[in-house]
Amino acid sequence: MFTHHHRRAGQRPHAPRLLTPAAMLGTAAMVGALLIAAPATANAATDHGSWAQGQFLSGSLAGMSLDSFASLTPATARNSGRQSTQEVVDPLSVSLLGSAPLTVGSTRVSPDAIVDTATKGGVLSQYAMAAPDGSALGASGTVGSGGAIGPNASHPAGAMTLSLDRLLGDRYAAAVTDLALRLQAVAAQATGSPSTVAGDYYLDGLTLTFTSPAIAKVASLATAAASAADAKLDALGGKDGRLGIALKGFLLAANPALDLGANADVSVVITHDLRAVVTSLLGKSWGGSGVSIDLKTGKVALDLETLIGGDLNNLPVNTELLSPAVVSRVISTITGQLDEFTRQLTTRLDQSLRSVRLDVDADLKLLTEQAPVIGKICQYEDSNGNILGELVGKLLGTLVCTTTSTALPKLETSASVDVHGTLGQVLDGISPATVTAKVLGVPLTMSSAKLLSALGGVLGDRVFGTSGILGGITAALDGPLLAQANTGLLGSVGLTGILSDILSLRVNLQETTLGGGGLGVATNTVFTQTALRVAVARGAGDSGLTTLNVAAASVAPVVTAGSGGPGTPGDPDGGSGAGGDGGGNTPAGDIGDGGVHTGNLAFTGVSLAIIVGVLIALLTLGAWLAREGHRRNHPTLEP
Repeated sequence: MFTHHHRRAGQRPHAPRLLTPAAMLGTAAMVGALLIAAPATANAATDHGSWAQGQFLSGSLAGMSLDSFASLTPATARNSGRQSTQEVVDPLSVSLLGSAPLTVGSTRVSPDAIVDTATKGGVLSQYAMAAPDGSALGASGTVGSGGAIGPNASHPAGAMTLSLDRLLGDRYAAAVTDLALRLQAVAAQATGSPSTVAGDYYLDGLTLTFTSPAIAKVASLATAAASAADAKLDALGGKDGRLGIALKGFLLAANPALDLGANADVSVVITHDLRAVVTSLLGKSWGGSGVSIDLKTGKVALDLETLIGGDLNNLPVNTELLSPAVVSRVISTITGQLDEFTRQLTTRLDQSLRSVRLDVDADLKLLTEQAPVIGKICQYEDSNGNILGELVGKLLGTLVCTTTSTALPKLETSASVDVHGTLGQVLDGISPATVTAKVLGVPLTMSSAKLLSALGGVLGDRVFGTSGILGGITAALDGPLLAQANTGLLGSVGLTGILSDILSLRVNLQETTLGGGGLGVATNTVFTQTALRVAVARGAGDSGLTTLNVAAASVAPVVTAGSGGPGTPGDPDGGSGAGGDGGGNTPAGDIGDGGVHTGNLAFTGVSLAIIVGVLIALLTLGAWLAREGHRRNHPTLEP
């Protein structure tokens, strides 16, 4: 019978205990029947034929074999039982049959849509060994000497990439693009003997990556909101901006003569770069719990080993990596990080706005002319115009009077304003500020606190108010930004639906066909260990399911020897040795796209009539024991 075990996932099931005399009697009857029958059938098939195969990539695209456009010949070894050990070692080489894309349904899929041939897969191999004693070993992937797998086997120089983007079709392009699976190392191994088979697998660096247009749009919306805020800040500055107008109003209120008109030199400069705040925050590392998010590009990487919270190489048979719990963790991590980004961005923009530099310089100087002082000067002059003294002039001269005009200095009307601080300091009334003024030469008492109050009123309303710049940013981030992100993440056509219902990643698949009532390894039965199976529902339009088997290994440790029977492995001369596939035919029960398909099964060493007799004896004397023993030793394996 097949006994499945995994070197990391558990131990071989124990045989059931015999609990009742009836069960013991039934077992004795069965053994007796076999001992009697064995001599009569000992010569039926004395050779232990075996078969093994290693195939790195196989599968189907919407029901069509992947071999129709991306062919990877497996390494196959066959042994009739009369040959020396057959061993096949094939370095991995993908043969793409033509460059033209394949049209399936409404989607045209090229080979590179499945295998990213531009990315080196590193050192990968396919291995098969079939020995004359019935033992067999198959392996594929990062395979070392003799079919060994695991961390000590050969490792690829760089991660291999399976590109799955086009398989989703255009329907999901708004939710996910660039969907790909990266594997640093992947391998599978199957071993078998005439009495047992076992499978093992190895995975390292398994990462699912994709780009979310919804997440990428978060960056563009946040940048746009910051750019709009920068433009509004620019509108506050300048001589005719809102702060300049507030300054004019403050001076006019002090004295109408202090008009900052054309004769005034006014500079209101606001130094800011809110887009840099967004860029800096977008450049941070976002994610956690196995989820890495690049908010600038919308690219997401899922470290599947971290997400499942355990060892990728110690999982139960047929484990689905994208379980509901894992998908829920991915979505909650992404949405939580977007919320955190929004919170941090709002906080940082608030802090940045308070730190924006404000420099106000205003100078006004007007000179007002004064009316001259008009006077009269009288003096005595002789006939020649000579000035005479008063006594002589009165006697001999003539009194002559002349009008005079004396100019007075101009009267100065001036103002000087200097504010150099941050918006937060101005708003809080603590910014360094000075203001002086004169009107027609008369100094005015001016309050710098009132000046800051006038400017702060504008800032409180236009910048920090609910309808101001900060309020507009908050509304943009809390509203449209998160809404559109959630639309692309949630729902049946969003990321949640794709990870939950469209994409499947299963590891440690063990598939086989058991026959003959569990008496030894059934002839021509194939056991396959697959490291990873990727399934994309409704891939290639809506025409069907696409499956990709990555790193598979198969063994059939008891193959019918001789010629003419089903699944004949070939005669002793048919083997091609280490360089070929061993010759002959594939045994019945070979692996297809959907699992194992049973062929005609025979039994080696015991005739069919004897087996029927034994089964009848078991039904009569120990049916319950047979049923329970078979169930315990052969747990059902999901395909």
